Amino acid sequence: MFSKKFCLLAKGQYTLLRTPNIMIPLFPFEILTKIGRLLSKQDQAECTHVCRAWKIPFQESMWNTIEILSDAKLDQICSSTTNGMPYHKNGHLVRTLFLEKWLKAEDRQLFTVQKRFQKINRLYIREKSVINRDFNNMADWSRWKSLTHMEICISGLYLENESRDFLKILECLPNLRWLECPQRYGYAWPYTLEEFDTIHSCIPKIEYLSLVLDLAPITEKHKTIIAETQPTSYLKVIKLRMNKVDLRWLRYFAHKYPNAHTIEWHSDIRSDTSNAFREEAISMFSTLSCAFQHLENILIDGTSGREWWYITFLDLLCHFKTTKAKRIEYRMRYGHSNLDLEKRIIHQCAQTCPTVMSLNFISSDLDLPDPTMIPVTIDFCPSILDLRIDALSLPIAVDILLDKCPSLKRLRLAVKSLSISKEATGTHGLRLIEFVGSKICTNVFSYLSFRCRCLNYLRLTKMEVVGPMFQGGCVCLDMSYTHLEYLQLTCVTVSASDGDDFNVSTVINLIALDQLNRVPQQDSVIKAALATKDIYPVFSKLLPWAHMYCIWDGGYEMIKLRKLVSEEAAYVQSYYQSFEQNKETYGSAHSFKRRRSYLGQLDQEHWKEDLDRGFVLFRCGSVRNYFIDTLGYYDDEFWEKLQTKFM
Repeated sequence: MFSKKFCLLAKGQYTLLRTPNIMIPLFPFEILTKIGRLLSKQDQAECTHVCRAWKIPFQESMWNTIEILSDAKLDQICSSTTNGMPYHKNGHLVRTLFLEKWLKAEDRQLFTVQKRFQKINRLYIREKSVINRDFNNMADWSRWKSLTHMEICISGLYLENESRDFLKILECLPNLRWLECPQRYGYAWPYTLEEFDTIHSCIPKIEYLSLVLDLAPITEKHKTIIAETQPTSYLKVIKLRMNKVDLRWLRYFAHKYPNAHTIEWHSDIRSDTSNAFREEAISMFSTLSCAFQHLENILIDGTSGREWWYITFLDLLCHFKTTKAKRIEYRMRYGHSNLDLEKRIIHQCAQTCPTVMSLNFISSDLDLPDPTMIPVTIDFCPSILDLRIDALSLPIAVDILLDKCPSLKRLRLAVKSLSISKEATGTHGLRLIEFVGSKICTNVFSYLSFRCRCLNYLRLTKMEVVGPMFQGGCVCLDMSYTHLEYLQLTCVTVSASDGDDFNVSTVINLIALDQLNRVPQQDSVIKAALATKDIYPVFSKLLPWAHMYCIWDGGYEMIKLRKLVSEEAAYVQSYYQSFEQNKETYGSAHSFKRRRSYLGQLDQEHWKEDLDRGFVLFRCGSVRNYFIDTLGYYDDEFWEKLQTKFM
């Protein structure tokens, strides 16, 4: 990919041409073409007039992509008058073609488009961009035999016989390597095994295949086809969105795709997959010499009722033990009809492939009240480096999770609550933590800090933190053993409580960040790190302070955060040096009720009235970069990039 410097360079040459005694650099044709693709249409047009050597490459850039977004544009392209002449003259330069959703091009118009643009290699056809009336009567798909990449919402064309018409299209596209059929929600055409296998006969070089379909039941005749079908060595990625499927299809897939490195199973509506053929499917696996040897990435994304398909698929992988999958993601949506099957799938995901380094579990409403249930279900996983659990109805015992995953480097939990059930049993090499949308007690922070001495990255988003207030008005998030490269706190609220309940009436709106810049003295008794001893705020230096407040805008409340200036920070620290005395004196003078937000924030002007609620002290060994705010600042790209750092 070329940088912006190339874009500026190309744009600047037009100016240089008019400057006396300036020679224009002779760039290779290919570089000029790629530079042109980074420019606007206007700049491309200007560059065609710079010199003779630039005309053709920048013309190619101008015509590289055509987007038909309106009826007017379609009529212009199909016109036989002077309006359509530019497309007739330059259509051979077009390589990428888009047909917009609901364009409703007729078959004769599609035929004209095919004649105009016969050299395209990428095609995008959205839902209802072509109408089904007289479909394929005139259109000649063989004119697009150069296609290597096609995304077509075939179900969105509402064809009378989808499988028949789709296969007619594909048999004209032998060079296709990427085929993606976006979903039309809630609809899937049934394909027999013969029809599905014909897809591969039509496009033998396909490497990426993503389809929305239902798979018809396997018959006795199909078993012979399964045994005799030729594997496709080209295909690397298979993504199937199926609402109805027979378990015995797994035997076909295992034989057909020996070189697949990515498999995704999707379903969108609840449709029970019977286990009636499970024993027969498993017996069919025995006729295979291997299955999915090169598989690295697995995504299981479905609804309740599909559990037996997933279990049987994982059984297939376990049977051969040759699969070297590195990433498994399991998503379950729209209800959980059988918790025992759910737990079985989670266990198999973690245990089927001993090479798995990344596990991701997502559930919309899986409800298991015992916080130890998921860690125990996952069981011992020595190879896992990256673990993510998104299930806002689940409580999680963090300590047991760490025990089960001793090699874990990255942990992301978006769950109901986080807790610890026992004292630390030893150090852990965890490097990165993301906690999202959970309730957590302050003792979890001290536990993680003491046990995970290598922790460098911490991200808390939409968190409710509960902890006791010590003498001096301090609720402490104590991570004294932790030296952070990056700390991000967004939408984090802290409530002072001796129990586990988050109480809005005790929400604390002042926070200070304290860096010890040293490693605390090692204590041979681990439980000392968790002791709820009194913490007196001894301020040896002026700390950075922030205050959370509310702005009322009509009927809306906006929670904001501001950093206190040095005079305000000094005042706050002086106040908390004699908290009990000042609270009694200052608090009685402001005992009347002032308007607060739904989370307990005042307006900015009256921030001092939050002093008697106490303050949050986030204490760590050191932190190089930190970001604290009340807005939903996620910066997911930054945190995703960190994943490769630990894999």
